[in-house]
Amino acid sequence: MSDLESLSITVSGAATGNGTFGLSDFDTFDWWPAGATFNFSENLVGQPTTDHAPFNPWGTQDGNSGDFNFFNATGSPSAPDGEFYFVLGTDGGSGDSLSLTSLEEVQQVPEPGAMGLVTLGGLALLVISRRRGSRTS
Repeated sequence: MSDLESLSITVSGAATGNGTFGLSDFDTFDWWPAGATFNFSENLVGQPTTDHAPFNPWGTQDGNSGDFNFFNATGSPSAPDGEFYFVLGTDGGSGDSLSLTSLEEVQQVPEPGAMGLVTLGGLALLVISRRRGSRTS
């Protein structure tokens, strides 16, 4: 899990275990690509691993195409828990079963408001430095 910087899993509509869970809610993260090299700019589920026989496309629950799963932390017993290949169980594994159908990297983009504040701060510094420069001459 040391390679992950952030993680967000939201469960809604389940009989139990609804909520949003982050990186600290999980102890273990399984990632076995069955020897495949992935294109991380696309959905990982379903990418081919067939060039590494006898594996099927990654993300299928056949047990022959790698594995991806989360296992909840003991301090977070209501977080989803891995049950099978690409399957999480809500409420620590005792609730509804969820199949992972999409796994994509999200590129973090600065918020427009934050960029506006940085620009405004830079302009303010520029004005202050010019005023100070005109006073000393």
